[in-house]
Amino acid sequence: MKEDVNNSINFLLSFGHVGIALIAGIMKELNRVNTLGFSFKRTMINGLVGAFVGLMSGFLCLNWNVPIYLSFFIVSISGWLGGNLLDFFGLILKKFIANKFDVTVTVDEEVKHSELVNKG
Repeated sequence: MKEDVNNSINFLLSFGHVGIALIAGIMKELNRVNTLGFSFKRTMINGLVGAFVGLMSGFLCLNWNVPIYLSFFIVSISGWLGGNLLDFFGLILKKFIANKFDVTVTVDEEVKHSELVNKG
């Protein structure tokens, strides 16, 4: 029963994380209106990317038992960073895979895809 309550609370927190990250992603784009001009499509895409990154950061915060207020701060910053933080998470994951499975991860700049090469 207690685990069901914890899962429900975590589910509701995830909605809060997505909402705050979405707002942060949209705010970042609206902050750049003077230099890039307004684009509704670009604003919504940045908001959605921010929401996705915020959700992933929120999951990490929940997994690491980060206090609620600190988790919302982290998620807000994650939503603001958006795609840049997603690229950073990708680099961390590539290094983790390379170390865990003893392979080298190379990126072909022309094609922009990753390739795993066995070290052994």
